[in-house]
Amino acid sequence: MFGLSFVTEGWIETFLFVFMRFLGLIVVSPIFGRRNLPGLLRIGFCLLMSMIMMMLLPVPQNAVNANLFAFFFNVATEMVLGMLLGYISLVVFTIAIAAGQLIDMQIGFGLSSFFDPQFGMQIPLSGNFLNAILLLVFFTVNGHHMIIQMMFNSFELIKPGLVVFSPALFQTLLLYFNWFFILVIKVAFPIIAVSVITEFALGIIVKTMPQMNVFVVGIPLKLFLGLVVMILFLSAFVVFIEGAFDQMFVWQLKIIQGLMAQ
Repeated sequence: MFGLSFVTEGWIETFLFVFMRFLGLIVVSPIFGRRNLPGLLRIGFCLLMSMIMMMLLPVPQNAVNANLFAFFFNVATEMVLGMLLGYISLVVFTIAIAAGQLIDMQIGFGLSSFFDPQFGMQIPLSGNFLNAILLLVFFTVNGHHMIIQMMFNSFELIKPGLVVFSPALFQTLLLYFNWFFILVIKVAFPIIAVSVITEFALGIIVKTMPQMNVFVVGIPLKLFLGLVVMILFLSAFVVFIEGAFDQMFVWQLKIIQGLMAQ
């Protein structure tokens, strides 16, 4: 007969730590935490993952924390760890939006935007297009499976209730944002380069043909060349994003290492 004899104080405490780590991921993750998903579904997913994880973890019989302050502090740190792992993936998904903003400013789509309920803001036209491709690539490479696997691996590296903040964490976050901005520039660079060359060429033409209306010719020309370059570099963008996703999991591992007890 099935019983609940396994539910001890230590089991309940560990379960809450595990649940809060998964909940932190769900709150921030651009995939599992999408706003159009029902809240009960997201909570149910956290409960399911937590129950599976509890089957794999050694659980103490008695509670580890001697007082409520230590318990709630550990609950908070577990959620922070989950949110950091989710935030790493969220930032990667904003690469397309940030690069799209730079691209639209160059090709004349600066005033065109869509409201994205996931990010809760207006996103540029090119950013919306690149974000759709990024999302397709993410599921193609089974990124959602890899995020879940990373969460399970985090429990092997950091046992529930043993999250420790270290200076290495903040250094890792600074390096991560530096990496993010470099990726944004790399994605938008082909369009920016073509736009600068076009502006330079139009400047020379205007000097030789002063009667030409540069605005009538320049705006459609920049738009046409920008779209052509975007189409030509689409396959390269897919390969580039695949590499970015690989690096994303490396950064998540570094974040976990920054929260390990030294």
